Amino acid sequence: MKALIQAGGKGTRLQSITGSLPKPMVQVGGKPILQWQVESLVKNGVTEITIVISPTGQSIKDYFKDGAAFGAKITYLVEETPLGTAGILFEAKSLLKDDDFILLFGDLMLNIDWKRMIAFMKTKKPN
Repeated sequence: MKALIQAGGKGTRLQSITGSLPKPMVQVGGKPILQWQVESLVKNGVTEITIVISPTGQSIKDYFKDGAAFGAKITYLVEETPLGTAGILFEAKSLLKDDDFILLFGDLMLNIDWKRMIAFMKTKKPN
């Protein structure tokens, strides 16, 4: 199972608070929101992660690097021009191939049992 995390938004509504820091890098409980997500995925066996970033998302790449320090293999897809909420899925199609994947928004705090969700999804998937 792979994960695609959208972390390329401009964050204009929080810009007065966050400045140039991408929203997914805002700290909650001592670490960035995005780190909480990555750790949750890895804990549940999802270790192939692609993070979609904007051209100004270098701080995300600098923090997570290749993901090894977090127990994951992290790659990046730079969204040069904003494509909207689902627009990046067309760009990511070649990365994801025909594999199942989890789509996350990088600025959300989640507490999900990914193993259970994946198992449920597999029971509903047509042959």
